[in-house]
Amino acid sequence: MIRINITFFLILFLTACEIRFKDEDLTVYNIYKLNDTLVFKNKLGQLKKFAIISKNIINKGWDANTGLYNPQVAYVKYKDFSKPETIYYDNSFLTIYQKTKNEIEETIYFNDFIGSIDRDKQKTKEFSSLYNEQIYKIPKFDMTTVRDSIDILYVYWTDKAGIISYEYKNGDKWTLVK
Repeated sequence: MIRINITFFLILFLTACEIRFKDEDLTVYNIYKLNDTLVFKNKLGQLKKFAIISKNIINKGWDANTGLYNPQVAYVKYKDFSKPETIYYDNSFLTIYQKTKNEIEETIYFNDFIGSIDRDKQKTKEFSSLYNEQIYKIPKFDMTTVRDSIDILYVYWTDKAGIISYEYKNGDKWTLVK
């Protein structure tokens, strides 16, 4: 009888420690569909194309080695058509990490750019004439690593369209056209 009670409470405790995504946590994950093609254009009329190649939600669960519960992580991965040698599994486009039951972290990984979406601090009026929603100007995570003119400084984001533009250190801005 004692074993049954201990087993019951252990199962109850372990399931209570689980952290799961809520529907609203996956809003940005659901922007992109598998095989979506994103086309960006700069002021010279040049085009860059990217494709969404996979979407996964990984839940490792309880880790026997650490004794900790590993929360879910959602990944959206992409292929850069201008780089035929692109390794698919290294190109995470968007990662959503469930930090706590009420807190997620949304990180954009895009052409050597890494930045996290912070809706309270990154609001901008840029592109407001094109979009009837809030736009966020996301800076590169570590601006001290921006050395070359071809390093991306900022990514512009909306919660309905995802990445709508990105800007290099040299001022070259690419805008979503499709």
